[in-house]
This record gives sequence, structure tokens and C-alpha cells, in this order.
Amino acid sequence: RQIEVESAFNPRAVSPANAKGLAQIYPPTLPGASRLVGRKLDPFNPTDSLEAHRALMKENMERFKDPVKALRAYNGGTTLTKTENTFLKYWVF
Repeated sequence: RQIEVESAFNPRAVSPANAKGLAQIYPPTLPGASRLVGRKLDPFNPTDSLEAHRALMKENMERFKDPVKALRAYNGGTTLTKTENTFLKYWVF
């Protein structure tokens, strides 16, 4: 469901905030996701986008131990202020 909401399953999707690909990877997040996976990732490659998503969500789950906060962090950033921000709850389905 998250990928459907992020990109409507369009691997070439680009958001108004410049997030790219199936998993809507934000460009400043891509280097960290690439480090987590162990190689350079292309957000427009569906496999790479999903690998980035998996790595980032795994890291968020390990950090926050809560799927709602992990999804909020994926969409809004990982600072506690953002994960506690009730506005971002509308991004979580």
C-alpha cells in the first residue's frame, strides 16, 4: 500500500518535492540508502527503489520500534519532532 500511495506504482514518478521512483526516494536520502544497501542506487530503477525503501524502513523500524513512526520518518524525516508531528499522521495509511 505504501508504494501505491508514494508513486501509484509509476517507476518514473517525480513528486513536487523532487522525490523519485516507485518508493519516492528524496535525493538527499539516496546516498544514505546506497550506503545501507552497499552500492549506488538509481531511484528510477524499480529494484533499486524498492531496495532503498526496504533499507530505509528497516533502519526506521530499528530506530523507532513503531511502524507508524517509521512511516512518518520515511515521509517526513527522522527527527523526533517530525516523527511526533501529528500532521504527518495523514501520510500514514
